[in-house]
Order: sequence, then C-alpha cells, then structure tokens
Amino acid sequence: MKILHVIITLNSGGAEMLLKESLPIMDEKGVQTEVLLLSSGKNIYKKELEEKGIKIYETGVKNIYSPMQIFKMGPFFKEYDIVHTHLFPTQYWGILAKKIFRTNIPIVTTEHSTNNTRRKYKGLRWIEKLIYNNYNKIICISEDAKKSLVSWVPKIKDKTTVIYNGVNLKKFQNAKAYNRNELLKDVEIDKNSKLILMVSRFSKQKDQKTLLKAAKLLSNDYHVIFVGKGPLKEETMSLTEELNISNRVHFLGYRNDVERLVKSVDIYVQSSHWEGFGIAALEAMAAGTPVIASDVPGLSQVVEGGGILFPKGDHISLANSIEDICVSKEKYEDIASKCKIKSKEFSIEEMVNQYIQVYSELINI
Repeated sequence: MKILHVIITLNSGGAEMLLKESLPIMDEKGVQTEVLLLSSGKNIYKKELEEKGIKIYETGVKNIYSPMQIFKMGPFFKEYDIVHTHLFPTQYWGILAKKIFRTNIPIVTTEHSTNNTRRKYKGLRWIEKLIYNNYNKIICISEDAKKSLVSWVPKIKDKTTVIYNGVNLKKFQNAKAYNRNELLKDVEIDKNSKLILMVSRFSKQKDQKTLLKAAKLLSNDYHVIFVGKGPLKEETMSLTEELNISNRVHFLGYRNDVERLVKSVDIYVQSSHWEGFGIAALEAMAAGTPVIASDVPGLSQVVEGGGILFPKGDHISLANSIEDICVSKEKYEDIASKCKIKSKEFSIEEMVNQYIQVYSELINI
C-alpha cells in the first residue's frame, strides 16, 4: 500500500505534527508513505522525516493559492494507491487535480479543526459542498470537528468518520524533566514557585491574553512560560509590560523538546477559543501534568474527566482553577493522576491502525 500525503508545509502545527509522529509508524506497519508539500518555505519537520526514510517532494510553486498547484500535483497521483490531503487550500487543489487528470485513485482528507474562516461566508458553501462531496472519505479528528463540518455540509455525513488524534504516550510518560536552572536559564526562580506552561501558536484563536490576565491575579510566585511563534507574539509580549508581569512571563520560542517541558512544569493551560483536537493538552496529560483548558469544542472532549475546564475567555475562573489545584497537594495529585489515565484513550498506535483500516477499505472497494 502506497499513500501520498499532501500538505502545505511541515512547519509547526497540529496537522504537521500528526504527520511527523504517525508516518514513521505507518512505515513500520508496512504502509509506504510519502509527502508532497505546496510550499518550499520553512519546514522544521522535513529533515526529521527524511532521516526516518520518508520521501518528501515539493510542487515548486511559490504561491500556495496559485491554481498552478493543481497541475504540479496531478502527475504525482498515478504513482499511489491513495492520496490524502490536509488543510486548505490543499483540500481544494487535491480534488481539482483528481478531476482534471481524470484519475480514479481514492482521495481522502482530514478535517483538522472545528472552525475556519471560510464558514463565515455563506457564498462559499456551494463550493465547499462540491469539494467535500468528491472525497471518498473524510476523517474528522474529533466528534466536535465532525459535528461542525456536517452542519456546514450536511450531505457528506455518510462519508465522514472520526479518528481521534493520538500521541506517543511513552515519549511523554518517560520524558526526563528539566531542573529549574536548566528550564529557564539566566532567570532566578524560587524552588517553591509554580510554573504554568502553554504551547501554542500566538494567534487570536489560542488566546494567550486570557492566561496573562489570569496571571495578573495570581501572586508573584506564579510564572508563565510560553512556547511557540506566531503573528501575535509581539502583541502578547507588550501586554505583559502593560500588566506589569513581564518579570514572571517567559517566552521560549519554538522548541523541539516539548515532552521534557511539560514534564517540568506544575500546570499546563490551553486557553484556546476553539480547537479541532487539543493535542498539546493531551501531551501534557500523558506526561502527568494537570491540565486546565477552556471549555470549547475539540478541547472539552480531550480534557473532560481528566483535567479542569473553565469558561472560554474567563480569566478570573482560570486564575481560581490554577490556585485551587496548586494550594492543595491532594487535589493536585488527583488531577495529575486523572489526566494520565484519560490520556491513555488516545494512543498514536491506535490512531495509525484506524487510518490503515480506512485505506484498506477504500482500496478493496
């Protein structure tokens, strides 16, 4: 079985991380996987996948929105048993390439979010219907993602299925924690201080502002650590100055040691406005770190029964939840244990097996 995954980049992001973690496992199970990128820009996971034997190609078209992507993509299709697309505009170009090049190859897409800007424009719905109706199978990464998509394009319900994202549980369970001096170099932090981590792109969706406003309400022994990049990073840094908490908010940029970071902190927070699936929160749960997340689709399914949920954007509720966990050792250990147990429902091995089952069924139709 030979599968081509088509995605914009292999830069940081949930969909990109999914491929980085899952494709080597698929190869181990006898499924040959290769990747086609729409962009030749920064691809931080490309080298790692290539070192594990995954072949990666590029269309060579500079603009990811250019229709020329269709004509560069199409010739690849005849070499594979299945094409699997991820994210917009790849989802559009993949279907159009299949039609223009008149190939009967099964084509699959994964819906990675519960929300996107296209659904703000009702005029786009008929285009979305045409695109999604032509997929052989649509995989949603959570029940919330499926519910959102089917409400937008109802007729595709019968060809959608849910395969929850998974994480490499052992990687996070067995990670070695940093000591405080290693974690925040050149910053003196009392050993009794509480460290709060958030790993996310700096964007309106992720809402780092709510965590900062919560931190303002907490005592000075609570420190916040942000990992990630994004367009609102500078704005977020400026807010720490406005709130007069810059001395206890730390920006680490992009990191490839998240498994060690989540193991090294006291609390993990995900204050997003929406998520397709809370993969970063799940990673923290697998490490046994208590998780507090906004009660929104995509996150609530992952965290409920393990961590604590708070109303989206409610910084007061978030601050109270952080304090409640940290002041009670018994409660802290209870939440940490529940998080670890809940995470076991989402192993990457089980996720890969379900993907292979979908591919096998399509090939044998």
